[in-house]
Amino acid sequence: MEVSNNLKKQIIIEIIVLLLMAGVAIYAYVAIGKSGAANVVNQDGLVLVLDDSNFCKLERLSDGKGMEQDFVRYTITNNNNVLKNVKLVVIPSIKDEKILSNIRIGINDLYKVDLTKGEKLDDGYVIDEFTLNPGITRNYLLKYWYKLDSNIKNIDSDVTFEYKVILEDE
Repeated sequence: MEVSNNLKKQIIIEIIVLLLMAGVAIYAYVAIGKSGAANVVNQDGLVLVLDDSNFCKLERLSDGKGMEQDFVRYTITNNNNVLKNVKLVVIPSIKDEKILSNIRIGINDLYKVDLTKGEKLDDGYVIDEFTLNPGITRNYLLKYWYKLDSNIKNIDSDVTFEYKVILEDE
């Protein structure tokens, strides 16, 4: 029994399509694995994405060196049809004000302020307040370090941070 040329072409096309589908599936699996460090949360129509896979332990650094280090990426997208007034709050894992007063923070490649200089809210500190229009995304690159001239002997380098978005009444 001889296979017709049309059937041979159809088999070759189906094999190529299957190989392409397998390639796409492998690519998707690898891409999902690499982005597994990102946490995605939906809060009242805001999509919050945190990728802290580059976060390093805090060290005593000059402000210049602190701004050169790796960052935490935090993204807020407003999927609502209305404006949202937002406060971004950083909540450190330690509560010792003496240690926290020596932590500096950089936002989007600009030195912001010592962490504890911001408004205190819900066991954390407000690092930014803004109004977010519908369909708009706001990106943050956050960097943390201890003041180089910190006079505290046993600074805890294992400080971690949680992030909270507080919605203000419109």
